[in-house]
Amino acid sequence: IDLGVGKKGGGGPFFFFLSFFFFFFFFFFFCVCVCVLFSRCLFLFVFLSHCVWYHSKQRRYSVDLRLLASIFCIHFQCDHLLLFYFLVVLFKKRYEMEGKSDALQRLLKMGVQNLEADAMERLKEGQINPLSTDDRKFLDDVLREAMISDLDRMKAALMVLRMPYNDGQNPDSANTATSEEKVAAAETILDCAENLDNARDLFKINAWGLILDLLGDETNGVRLNIAEVIAMAVQNDEPSQEKATESMTVERLIDAYNAEKDGGVKGKIFAGLASLVKNYKPAFSRFVKMNGFEVLVDALTEGNMRLKRKSSFLCKNLFEHHEEAAVWASNQRFLNLLGTFLDHEDDVLREHAIRAALSLLRKSAAAVHAAKRAKPEWKAISKSRQKLLKGPQHPDDKENAEEELKLWKEIAKICKF
Repeated sequence: IDLGVGKKGGGGPFFFFLSFFFFFFFFFFFCVCVCVLFSRCLFLFVFLSHCVWYHSKQRRYSVDLRLLASIFCIHFQCDHLLLFYFLVVLFKKRYEMEGKSDALQRLLKMGVQNLEADAMERLKEGQINPLSTDDRKFLDDVLREAMISDLDRMKAALMVLRMPYNDGQNPDSANTATSEEKVAAAETILDCAENLDNARDLFKINAWGLILDLLGDETNGVRLNIAEVIAMAVQNDEPSQEKATESMTVERLIDAYNAEKDGGVKGKIFAGLASLVKNYKPAFSRFVKMNGFEVLVDALTEGNMRLKRKSSFLCKNLFEHHEEAAVWASNQRFLNLLGTFLDHEDDVLREHAIRAALSLLRKSAAAVHAAKRAKPEWKAISKSRQKLLKGPQHPDDKENAEEELKLWKEIAKICKF
């Protein structure tokens, strides 16, 4: 490469030394890569560690992980500490969720027993400690479980959820399940449904009807997890939203919300309803026919703080995406209700309410007229909030205060306060 050193208009000494710096940097990087590639143990460990980290973070146990486990098992003949470490990380969440802490402890114990000072030397010489028959069977069972697909796990969990409850008279019956077993099965479905492909599989295996039926299960834990499964399955996925809408999911969710007594479960059901109707028009049309706006009002008035936050945020989305929602909300009753949150002490609820109000005012002239007559008075709230926001602010709150002030100025401009 002609660096033009010493030439008129050339790169000069700076570019000369910069080029040498990059040359030595890439040469060092190349040497490191070569060393790693020629060290099978180190390369395999780094690769496995990355896969474990990524998939445990995504909570997915896919085929490549199971294949790597098998390769690792063959390479080290099941007698190296890294295999046990790998299996512990892979199964930690599943075992804890399914109450198999004994199996997890056994894996840890076997790993510690195989950790000896001369383990690597013996491994290089081909001298490997043989596993006992019992330990070998245990490891085979663990690896066999690793080969079970998420779809098979969901099918097994659905079988448990279909079983009648064990009434205690026949505790050994294979055709009944306890409430703890049903909750664990619902948690398995929830764990798998975090993967979009698994969530779509619930429709492919015709399990969605059972999922909706479980909204009326007698155990709170089952209803809670199933409601979260529904919210996760239909969120921002139009194919699932379409199939869910065709399966009367909106109607079933509204009925379940009205019948539910537990506040936590009610919030999860509302989250599922919000995920389905906020930006999918066919589902919103069914929401309107089922008088779903009354669910929205109930959540704003009777719900706990978390539910009020969710419902005020849903209001904003509905007003932005659905003209019919803005028309419905342009009445004195709703604007009076919304006005009670415009200066609420909870920052999140107040922000959602202000943004919902602004979205509504942008869409509907009728809402502007109703806002001028609202009780509490929006004009008085607007002036007091602007005065407060223009005053001294804590450095951590300054950015949020400026953003809220902009929103209030736009509201005042639209309403001509």
